[in-house]
Amino acid sequence: MEIPLEKVQCAQCGLLRQKPLPEVVKTGLYRDNYALYHQRPGTETSEGLRYVAMSAWILDELAPFQPQSVLDVGCGGGVLLDALRRHRPTLELAGIDPSIENSAVARSRGFPVTTGFIPAVKPPGDRYDLVLASNVISHILDPVGFLQAMGGLTSPGGRVVLYSHDGGLPGADHLWADVEYSYCREHLGILGARVGLELLDSRGIPAPPDQTDKHVLVFRLNAKPGPVSPLGDRTRARLLEGRRSYFAAWRVLAHRLAQHAQNATGPFLNFGASFWSMLLAAYCPEYWARVEACVVDQGSGGFLDKPLLLAEDLPKSPRPVIVLGTNPRTQARIKTRLAPYAEVVTWDELITR
Repeated sequence: MEIPLEKVQCAQCGLLRQKPLPEVVKTGLYRDNYALYHQRPGTETSEGLRYVAMSAWILDELAPFQPQSVLDVGCGGGVLLDALRRHRPTLELAGIDPSIENSAVARSRGFPVTTGFIPAVKPPGDRYDLVLASNVISHILDPVGFLQAMGGLTSPGGRVVLYSHDGGLPGADHLWADVEYSYCREHLGILGARVGLELLDSRGIPAPPDQTDKHVLVFRLNAKPGPVSPLGDRTRARLLEGRRSYFAAWRVLAHRLAQHAQNATGPFLNFGASFWSMLLAAYCPEYWARVEACVVDQGSGGFLDKPLLLAEDLPKSPRPVIVLGTNPRTQARIKTRLAPYAEVVTWDELITR
């Protein structure tokens, strides 16, 4: 599905948003097509490790509060629920997700899961000590109604947790057309206060190494939460400049990779099958048209329109050119590993997140 990227920043509050998609388009996207993200080669292993670290971060930020029951709103295939179960085997865990396929996968993991959107459909239980949503709030057209629904599913004395991209840091979430909003902490604090959710101070738990562009926000039910200060003029100006610079960096990257594609004489390959490779395919089309295959450590079949090639089967002659389609934070390590076998192209000095 081709969706144009149209981002605008509010001059008054600094919130970044995508031009809204028709509700029927979004409903179909999440219900019928969102499982495709989790079908990438090697996803189960890589996402499992990431979610174990994420769940530990969430539980640490909640301390000393210890929930007994948890509802994951937008639970996908149940990866976060599974990670929480590893940390706290006694937790009562349930989920709700709009994707038909993802809901079925989560049920196969042993979790009670309802398919649909809140508040239109109800979760398996009535109320939960902890109601959380990871990487969901930024996709919601009506965030106030969504937060109100989350609060309505929370037990007295319970907590609501949002795990999402930190909108104060320009990053890859800006490039997805289905990301409706990029929230700073202040934005979500103000929205929560409208529906009786008080944003608690962060405990300052360090983010996992591959999640430093995210934040964990913990709310508690409070009929009259205190005021949350909006972003100041300087902060809004800094956000605008940073976002403009980020989009400009991707234009530079597209030109740079197109040059590599034009000059390559041997096999021209992309390393990885992550969402970073998806971004290269979308925003560096001249490069992607030249890519012959995606190199992966495990998996078979294809990724987008490219065949997969196992790293152990890299051609020895002629020496291939491999562009890293991975998280910039991993590129130095991967380059060291692949350098004996190929000319490796990185771009981590241009784009860091």
